[in-house]
Amino acid sequence: MLNISEILEIVKKIEKISKDTELADVLKVRQSLITMWRKRETVPYENLLHYCELRDIDPLWLLTGKGPKQRAKSPHTSTLRNPKLSLMKEVIEAVEEVFERDRLCLSPEKKAQLITLIYEEVSEDEKKLSLVGQKVGKLIKLAS
Repeated sequence: MLNISEILEIVKKIEKISKDTELADVLKVRQSLITMWRKRETVPYENLLHYCELRDIDPLWLLTGKGPKQRAKSPHTSTLRNPKLSLMKEVIEAVEEVFERDRLCLSPEKKAQLITLIYEEVSEDEKKLSLVGQKVGKLIKLAS
């Protein structure tokens, strides 16, 4: 799993930019927010998913450096909306909801790994998405 600084450097490389001010423009945030992400080692999933959607980049590739860079294209997939990206958003929202509800805490790296594991599991069978809340709690208890 890549850390936030590595992820942001990849985005800079893709965009052929070198400064955080330029990166802030690309991600449509204030530069101070980028500085805060680096300092707190926070992964801004919503911003990165939106960026991936705009650039047709596979979010798992951006977060992990593994797999294909471009999102898989399907003749049934609209160019405006990728079902896998939509699923990724649902997984992240479900995990965040459980973390907030149960006041759970993990390092950003561990949280990203958890989200990736759950996404991989759910992408095989989207019916499992309803079980995300139960799985998150169990996985964190096991990891503790």
